[in-house]
Amino acid sequence: MSDGLTREVIEESLQTTGKSLKKEVEILKSYAPQIHSLSIDDQIWLYHRLSRRYYQLSLFKLALESSRKAMMILEESGLKDSDQYLSVLIENAFAHYAVYQDSRECALLQEAYKLAQHHNQKVHLARSLYGLARCRLNEDDYAHAVRDLEQAYTMIEKLDHPEIKAEVLAEISLLFYKLHAYRESLRYEEEALQIYQQHQVQDRELISRYNLIKTYIQLHEIVLAKKHWRILKEKADLSEDKTWPFFIELLAQLIAREAHNPEKVLRHVKQAEANLAEVEERRQVAIHYLNHLYACVMLEIQDCTESLISGPIVQHANKLSMYPAYHKVMARYYERKQKWHLVIQHLRDLNLIYETRLDESTTQSAIAMAMAFHAKLQKLTKTPEVERPLPMISPQPAQDAEKVEAKLQAIYSILLAVISILIFGLIVIYYAVRHHPHVAMRDELTHVCSRRYTMSEGKKRFENGQPFCLLVIDLDGFKNINQTHGHDVGDLVLKHVVKLMQHALREKDLLGRVGSEEFAIFLEGTMIDVAESISNRLCRLIHSSPFHYQGKEIQLSASIGLIDKHTYQKRFSDMLHEAEIALRTAKERGGNKVMVFQPEMSQLEEC
Repeated sequence: MSDGLTREVIEESLQTTGKSLKKEVEILKSYAPQIHSLSIDDQIWLYHRLSRRYYQLSLFKLALESSRKAMMILEESGLKDSDQYLSVLIENAFAHYAVYQDSRECALLQEAYKLAQHHNQKVHLARSLYGLARCRLNEDDYAHAVRDLEQAYTMIEKLDHPEIKAEVLAEISLLFYKLHAYRESLRYEEEALQIYQQHQVQDRELISRYNLIKTYIQLHEIVLAKKHWRILKEKADLSEDKTWPFFIELLAQLIAREAHNPEKVLRHVKQAEANLAEVEERRQVAIHYLNHLYACVMLEIQDCTESLISGPIVQHANKLSMYPAYHKVMARYYERKQKWHLVIQHLRDLNLIYETRLDESTTQSAIAMAMAFHAKLQKLTKTPEVERPLPMISPQPAQDAEKVEAKLQAIYSILLAVISILIFGLIVIYYAVRHHPHVAMRDELTHVCSRRYTMSEGKKRFENGQPFCLLVIDLDGFKNINQTHGHDVGDLVLKHVVKLMQHALREKDLLGRVGSEEFAIFLEGTMIDVAESISNRLCRLIHSSPFHYQGKEIQLSASIGLIDKHTYQKRFSDMLHEAEIALRTAKERGGNKVMVFQPEMSQLEEC
């Protein structure tokens, strides 16, 4: 045990690692037996740094153990109100979630967020915010998750902390990946990758490139996926992390499956089997077994299929149920077994997953494939009618012919009367439904609130005295879309934009269509700065989500006018008028932007 051991000595040793997290961990671990030779501050520093590096290497149990040791020293030393405790607390929360995936992480991050505010620590504020965003995501609260991540990104962008910035970008990318908005996910992951390359953070660069490949696979861009896979394989071969051979083969399985090459899938499955023991993340193991099942089903290897379904697939069913590929493969398996009720069940689950997608190109191809599969199912399950022998007809006397004819005419008259009554009844029902209040409140095309209902709801909210903000949104250049591509495509574009907005808004927010391409949104109990942030997010989301139709990409953008409720406004119509003035100002300034109403805008319009 060396009495001269200090933090400076350890940091000097770390300079030889050459940005390798794996080597850094080995050096830090070698000093752990001499931990009591260090001062209290240096002991905390060593365990904290070790926890952070373990986490970056996805060794979550070791990260949790190290962060707990650091917290124990801090608590015993009475340093719970220090910056060090705050930093360790965040590491502990992240590691705890990675190991247990329960709600305790959220409680720890709430505590960290309050401490960071108290100490005005912007880096820790940003880290606790993007951790809280992950909690929101697990609760399906996407609007607040996006808000927290945007706030974290805004904070960190102004600070010189590229590593933390890259982590926030990676979290934003993960959020969009889980929302199936793959183009948006790709953009943020590529930016994170650039930072890791620029600062030569090799281990994080590998993870970032791995995430990129998965996203390219989801977008069916196999050429780009293969290109990045080759780079990843080349760099991973130099890594000391023993789990990378498995992950390389796992990606190869996914690429081969997407290219509809089951023989290659099976080959890579066999190559990956030997590396399974090194993998901590059970979800990746589940995906590996899913690919194995895909190859066995497609190649019709009966023994392999049955053993997988009765073994690993059953064990991992909860994890696999979120993946479309699982339902596709199981539907094909049960189709061959002629268990049609199970085929239909998996097709329904598949459809539910597709309905949540924000990436239109992926959605269209996925839906087309599901429809083709469903048509095949209907064809297979259609049973031919059984031919029945005609009854023997005995010859009738000539005098009975008139009686038979009279009976037939009577039957025809009754049938005609019944049909007339049915048609009349349907007309009555049609008009009743058309004018029913529940139908009147919905727009026929987009199924959001109708103009009449939106205006009525706006008056009610204005008169009840509660604060709210009003957004008026208009699609830029929508008339050109109708003229170039036709009104049918224009209708599809409106539905696409509505789906984007619905996913980005909270449950309590109200969205209505108030014009051809104009929409209104009520943000209840929302301050103007938060409403502006939400508006900017909507603007970016629409602009970054082009509509794909028959191989063509239609670029979209929107202008937004924003106003909050003020005492000088006497009626809701005043509020709406001011929001529309702000909208026109946004359009006059080039579109694709948000304008908050200012009194001088009214004066300029009058001029």
